[in-house]
Amino acid sequence: MEMEKYLEGKIVFRPPFLENENFLTWKNQFESYVKSIDYELWHVISIGDIKSINTTFEKLNNLAKFIIYKAISNDEYERIFFCQLANDMWKSLSKYHQKECQAKETLANKLVAKESIVDKYLIEVTTSATSSNVLYVGNDAENNTSHDKDEQENYEEMSTKKELSNDEDDDSSSESEDEEYAKVVKEFKRLIKRRQRTQYKRKATRRKRVDDEDKKTKGECLVAQASNEICLGINLEPDEWVKDSGCSRHMTGNRKLFSTYKAYNGGNVIFCSDRRGKIIGKGTISQDSLTIENVEHVDKLTYNLLSVGQICDNKCRVTFTDKDCVIIKDDKVIGRGIRKGGVYVMKLGDKLEDRICLATLDENSTLWHRRLGHANMQQIQSLVSKELVRNLPSLKYNQHLCDACKIEKQAHASHKAKNIVSTTRCLELLHMDLFGPSAVRSYGGNRYTLVIVDDYSRYTWTRFLSDKTEAFKKFETFSKMIQNKLGCTIVSIRTDHGREFDNEIQFRKYCDLNGISHNFSAPQTPQSNGVVERKNRTLQEMSRTMLNEQSIPQKFWCHAVDTSTYILNRVSIRRILGKTPYELLRGRKPNIGFKVFGSKCFILNTKDYLTKFDPKSYEGIFLGYSQNSKAYIVLNKDTMRVEESLNVTFDETPPPPRTLPLEDDDVIEEDAIEVFRNKLDENGIVTRNKARLVAQGYNQQEGIDYDETYALVARLESIRILLAYACALDFRLYQMDVKSAFLNGFINEEVYVAQPPGFIDFAKPDYVYKLKKALYGLKQAPKAWYDRLKTFLVKHNYSMGMVDNTLFTKRSDHHIIIVQIYVDDIIFGSTCQEMCDEFAKIMHDEFEMSMMGELNFFLGLQIKQLEDGIFFNQYKYIKEMLKKFGLEDSKPLKKPMSTEIKLTRDEEGLWYPKGSGIETIVYADSDHAGDYVDRKSTSGICTFMGCCLTSWFSKKQTAIAISTTEAEYVSAGKACQQALWMKQALVDYDIRLENIPIMCDNKGAIDLSKNPVQHSRTKHIEIRHHFLRDNVQKGNITIEKAASEDNIADIFTKPLKRESFNHLHLGLGMMEQID
Repeated sequence: MEMEKYLEGKIVFRPPFLENENFLTWKNQFESYVKSIDYELWHVISIGDIKSINTTFEKLNNLAKFIIYKAISNDEYERIFFCQLANDMWKSLSKYHQKECQAKETLANKLVAKESIVDKYLIEVTTSATSSNVLYVGNDAENNTSHDKDEQENYEEMSTKKELSNDEDDDSSSESEDEEYAKVVKEFKRLIKRRQRTQYKRKATRRKRVDDEDKKTKGECLVAQASNEICLGINLEPDEWVKDSGCSRHMTGNRKLFSTYKAYNGGNVIFCSDRRGKIIGKGTISQDSLTIENVEHVDKLTYNLLSVGQICDNKCRVTFTDKDCVIIKDDKVIGRGIRKGGVYVMKLGDKLEDRICLATLDENSTLWHRRLGHANMQQIQSLVSKELVRNLPSLKYNQHLCDACKIEKQAHASHKAKNIVSTTRCLELLHMDLFGPSAVRSYGGNRYTLVIVDDYSRYTWTRFLSDKTEAFKKFETFSKMIQNKLGCTIVSIRTDHGREFDNEIQFRKYCDLNGISHNFSAPQTPQSNGVVERKNRTLQEMSRTMLNEQSIPQKFWCHAVDTSTYILNRVSIRRILGKTPYELLRGRKPNIGFKVFGSKCFILNTKDYLTKFDPKSYEGIFLGYSQNSKAYIVLNKDTMRVEESLNVTFDETPPPPRTLPLEDDDVIEEDAIEVFRNKLDENGIVTRNKARLVAQGYNQQEGIDYDETYALVARLESIRILLAYACALDFRLYQMDVKSAFLNGFINEEVYVAQPPGFIDFAKPDYVYKLKKALYGLKQAPKAWYDRLKTFLVKHNYSMGMVDNTLFTKRSDHHIIIVQIYVDDIIFGSTCQEMCDEFAKIMHDEFEMSMMGELNFFLGLQIKQLEDGIFFNQYKYIKEMLKKFGLEDSKPLKKPMSTEIKLTRDEEGLWYPKGSGIETIVYADSDHAGDYVDRKSTSGICTFMGCCLTSWFSKKQTAIAISTTEAEYVSAGKACQQALWMKQALVDYDIRLENIPIMCDNKGAIDLSKNPVQHSRTKHIEIRHHFLRDNVQKGNITIEKAASEDNIADIFTKPLKRESFNHLHLGLGMMEQID
């Protein structure tokens, strides 16, 4: 109440209000305001005491505090909250707002101002000089006081002269106004020169003092805007960099970050807090995503600073948003930082992929190029510069190399278009054409596209047809719709002479009834209807580009063409009229809200009934825009149906590249899946369950991810030779299985696999496994296992076969052990049981094995080792073949077989009697011209080791033989090849045969193999068949005569009578199954 009484009648206006930027003006106004109330009150504020009693001082002190409180904001109130005296409050406000650096900058800006009016400039200089009275305090007080006096005297002198000039102008008219003004300018220039000299002296004095403090250190003095005090509240990691627009160089205090470094004395760095840092080195910092050159090493600098100016000098662009900032070069994001505690921080170790970085920057020219259907960049730039559309960001759309555009749009140079407008309104002339047929029918079964272009606006409509004959119906429907919609009629149409248009029954009759003029282009001159022809090409190129870029199936080409039409109507420009087709037709600017065609999207499920934990969205593919609503056209990947929906979320990340470089830092990562399989015995019963982790190696490419994959496997002939050999020497055969054989092989390539489901490390879910050994599914796994096993056996003195590399033998005294390998299945046997036990032990010690016992089932062969021999057949294999083709329960058929023959289950097999010897003999026969279609002959060959049939085949000859001799000669040549292979294979068993006889029943072929008889019936035989004659002359084989009824190979060439068949059937060693 006392304050209000005291102030009653004295305060007329509210005190001036203090803001952050008006302290000097506010100070003068506030001082005048307080003095106008009570002069002693100002002494209480400015001095803090008055020559009066204490009671009066207390009252005035409280009154002064009250006035100050009313004149400041809440932010300023927090600074003077603890001040008890009005004088302390005043000093606190003055100390905060009157900073030397701000006052200096203000004064310097005023002194270097150009092209200012003299009167206004003098006022600004005076104000700056007044500010300098507060600025220059401390050590330079005397210099500044004298400097200010000089300026004040100069200003008063100028003001006086100006006033005198005005008075003289009133008394005398001899001097013109221009002359007076020139005198004032002259005096003003003299004042500026004097002030500059004074400033130069003061700066020289300060510079000398700084040099003395730095001990005469020479070097460039840099500026760092971000001081350590600003970052005190932020927890930064050692590899985080602060982007600073006020920093003149890249700086860091961490010596470990440099990849190249050079020590040197670079002077000092001055921070805004007047702190100094010494530059002790310079170098390059190179990490995964970015390389920074010319980085200064500043001693004791606790933070890493990135200079925005230096980044921009390297032709980069730095963009800041409210959440992050990015560094862009050549339309590619090379660095990205986040906003952290008010500053922008970036980690150089974070590797960025272009497709991810571009997706985070919504306003990117490349992304908008793809959204607009790969439209021409110059056309997009025109849309922005002329403001023809809405919601298209103002970026620099420079022409760049787009692979998809170059692949799908390369063309010849175009002809010049005419620069005149031949129509005055929409629908005055329509250009029409039909393109197709498409090689692939669309999703709706269409193959043709009807394109309609308005001549005035260049607005385009497309209609899709399954056949050319539908063109008239589509146009009839379209004409009625567009005339009702636009309220104007079609005057004329222009087409070519295609039968779908040049039709008297339909088109011509319709045009005559509706008053439409039907014009035609000249025959064989598509350029005369160039408007629609060029539009066809543009639509096809855009559609191909969008389909190719996103790898969309070609059956969706209709949606691509429809989307291209939608985009072109809104982004192409009618060059002469300077507007888009949409604006010319609709009368308003189009709204650009496009999405990338073919991009992944998520569709909200609004149709099905959902429980609480069912997914709410389906994954889909964006296929275009609805013509009748604001909905999007999408392909639901769950139902594989095209539908319309407004509730769609898009993922416009660019697709990964289709091709991979031959050398890349990023090693291919393979997925891993689990495969479960069962191990079966000879009766099809499960003996063991197998669970394997398999790498999906189908992504591997030969020559890039691996070099060799070929792994040797045993031939069935080799297995039968081993069985015959065991019978001849009378020993037992055993088999064993290697558990997870492929996991034992070592690989030379660098392969990574993803963490398998169920074994994912939740702390590091993005990590992958590096393979040290092979894994099932890798292309190189079989060979890696074979190399590992071969190395192991050779290390234990086993010899690898020269012909069959899957056969290994070892001799000890008069005994031998034989090991036959087929991937992870191993057959072995020996004339000494101790050697078999020794082999089983070393295999168990090295690998994880499962001993299967005596050989009874191998590669589909059911084997029974008896006291007097070995019996084997393929009963299980035949049974599976019947099951595969659904013939398990089939009834006997009468045709095409003879009515006397009934189909029965074949339970016969081969019998290998023991003690049959090791003599080898080959039978050869042929059926001359046995094929009644092409008249080619059939060769039959079978090989015996003792009485054991080891190999056989029946095959049609490749050439037509003109005589029986020629057919038999060719068959004998094939038999010679088999005989030589047997001869070499038996060497691995330490069996060396001088020659192997070949039994043939044709005397002419025998004579031809022994004597080079040349006559008209033999000279045409190909040279490769004379391979037989050469080996006969060298003594490797002999060819002997056999009776036709005793030639066992005859059963493989042609049907035989019952008696002959049974005789030869027995000769093969075939007999019924032995239980």
